[in-house]
Amino acid sequence: MLKFKTKKLKTELFDIAQTDPRVRALTQELGFWAQKLFTKDLVITCVWRTEEEQVRIYGKPVSSAHFCQPQCRAVDVRANHDYFTQNEMQNLDSFIKKYFPRKDGLSPIVFHGEGDNFHIHLSVEPLSD
Repeated sequence: MLKFKTKKLKTELFDIAQTDPRVRALTQELGFWAQKLFTKDLVITCVWRTEEEQVRIYGKPVSSAHFCQPQCRAVDVRANHDYFTQNEMQNLDSFIKKYFPRKDGLSPIVFHGEGDNFHIHLSVEPLSD
C-alpha cells in the first residue's frame, strides 16, 4: 500500500499530465509487493522537484528524473531508520529489476543517501520518439 509524507505528494504522483504513468505503475506494484510480503507500506517522500530544489540539495544544478520536463519519471521512497531490513531491500531490488528493467541500462531502483536521508529512488527511462 502507498502512503505519502504529504497530501501534495499524492496529488503529484497521480497527476496524469505531469507524472509518467510508468513510474506510477512501478511504484504501485512495489507498494503491493511490500505489503503482501513484508506487511509494510511504501512511504512516498518525493515526486516532483524543481531546479531550485535540486540546487539546494546538491549545491549545484544537476539534472533529475524528478523534473516535470516533460514528465516526472522518478519517485523517492522512505527507507531510513531501518524501515526495511537488508533482506527486504534485496527482495525489492530483485523484484523491480526483474519486472521493470530500464532499456537505457540504468537501474530502475537505487538505494542511496545516509542516515535520515537514506531512501529508495525509483525511476524509468525517458521516452524515445
